[in-house]
Amino acid sequence: MHKVNQLAAASGTSAQQARRRKVHAWLRVTASLSEQIVTELRTAAEQPSIDVLRAMTLAERLAATSRFMHDTFGTVFDSLEKSEDDQDSEEDTVMGDQDSILAKDMASVRLDVAGLKVDVVEVKNDLSVMKEDISELKSDVVGLKVDVSGLKVDVSGLKVDVAELKSDVSELKADVAELKTDVAELKSDVAELKADVVGLKVDVTELKFDVRHLKIDVNSLQLDVAVIRSNYASKSDVAEAKSAVILSCVGTMIALSGVAFAVAKLVH
Repeated sequence: MHKVNQLAAASGTSAQQARRRKVHAWLRVTASLSEQIVTELRTAAEQPSIDVLRAMTLAERLAATSRFMHDTFGTVFDSLEKSEDDQDSEEDTVMGDQDSILAKDMASVRLDVAGLKVDVVEVKNDLSVMKEDISELKSDVVGLKVDVSGLKVDVSGLKVDVAELKSDVSELKADVAELKTDVAELKSDVAELKADVVGLKVDVTELKFDVRHLKIDVNSLQLDVAVIRSNYASKSDVAEAKSAVILSCVGTMIALSGVAFAVAKLVH
């Protein structure tokens, strides 16, 4: 009887050990899956557009399952108050439930990991395209920098030109203002000159009339002077004859005086 009990105890112990090994195997699988999730999360952390929320949800669910399994199996294996039969029955029930839960979780984890791999591949492809786009953008930016540099030079030149134009326009405004003043004065002067010219025309007309009459008078005077000159020429002849007589008389008197002086000298 004792031997039978020993055999039963040994059989029960073997069954317990088998169940323990199975539980440990499940825990190792869970740990392996956890490590896989951690790896995927690390990869996701390096990718800009991975579904991190999805991975975190998966990891949290796996961690909750692990804690539940640990608490359940720890309670089962550490409880010494229950009978061996009750423990076996409870262990079988719990392990059966955990088999179903773990199988579902493992299937879900596999699907999620497969989805993450697909997402990672898509992200890698997107990154490759983004790298090409960034390379093109860098090239475009280099060209834009050159264009902007040229534009800066052009703008600087335009600023100088505009400043010169402003100065020229200011001078032109001043010149135009002066010209307007001068033109206004010239208009006034021209108006006065026009009035003066009108008056001069009247005066010139009158002068022409006067000069025409003066010419007539001068011609008449010239005729009168010619007559007078003719008359004056005969009077001059008379005057010349008188002068000749007087000179002759004077000469005679001088001669007589000389003779008288000579006679007087001889007499003495």
